[in-house]
Amino acid sequence: MIELLKELQEIKQKKEALDLREKEIKEKITNVLVENGTDKYEDEKYKVNYIAASESVSIDTTALKKTSGELYIKLLNDYPKITKRSASLRVSFK
Repeated sequence: MIELLKELQEIKQKKEALDLREKEIKEKITNVLVENGTDKYEDEKYKVNYIAASESVSIDTTALKKTSGELYIKLLNDYPKITKRSASLRVSFK
């Protein structure tokens, strides 16, 4: 049992180190794309798409249920719901 737990601990530590390295590499790739003013890279082996952070506005339906007969635009202005999307990097291996 102890040997299994030790092995599991080692695997988790290696995984954490690999996850950290993956994050670092993706940040560097993102920086290269941004510095070059592009959001895509593709060759015969790799395809990379950078998706910038964004946010959207929608109606807060919980607040909408509490109101009656409001026009859509008034509701959109009175009850905005802002959803932020983090930037992401998609990497494909061909």
